[in-house]
Amino acid sequence: MPKVEENFQNDFEKRLIQELKEQSEHAYQNYQLGKSLTLKEAKDYFGLWN
Repeated sequence: MPKVEENFQNDFEKRLIQELKEQSEHAYQNYQLGKSLTLKEAKDYFGLWN
C-alpha cells in the first residue's frame, strides 16, 4: 500500500474510534440519567409527548 493511503487509513481509523468512544460515552450517560429519572421526568427532560 502506498504511504499516503496508509496514513489516510490510519487517520480515518483513529477518528472513527474516537467518534465511537464519544458516542458510547454519551449513550451511557443518557442511560445512567434515564435510570435515575421517573417516567414523567424523563418525558419532560427528553421533550417527549409534550
